[in-house]
Amino acid sequence: MPSQRDVPYIWVTWLASLLSGDNHCEWAAWFRAHFHHLRRPSSFDEVKWRAEHGEMLRTRVPELQKQGYQVFIEAQNKFNLKGRAATIGGTPDIVAIGEQDAWVIDCKSGKQRDSHYFQVLIYAAVPCAARFNIGITPPSSCPAN
Repeated sequence: MPSQRDVPYIWVTWLASLLSGDNHCEWAAWFRAHFHHLRRPSSFDEVKWRAEHGEMLRTRVPELQKQGYQVFIEAQNKFNLKGRAATIGGTPDIVAIGEQDAWVIDCKSGKQRDSHYFQVLIYAAVPCAARFNIGITPPSSCPAN
């Protein structure tokens, strides 16, 4: 049985799917934002996905470090940006900070989707949103700190 959230919560991937048109069901997004719910059973092989995803990270991170970037991965990048109407949360796979630039990277396998592009754009916007809104703290890896 779904239970109502105290404050609407929007995961970045949900928002990215709507913005890109990969998902057209606004009601489903509204429901997810307002209610905790159980996931339906799935044939998705999460163990295989985690192994492949981990390998992508283990390959990309040393490449960035070799180029002189300070690299933060997954849990180090997790954020919850609290706004007036809702909280938006996400976890970029990699945030790489250089002297003159920064990269936000989300490792993907499988079919390329338009929502992946929007997901990274949202992740990249978080430090800016946090910097210009009073009382919002960006993730520790963001250059806004």
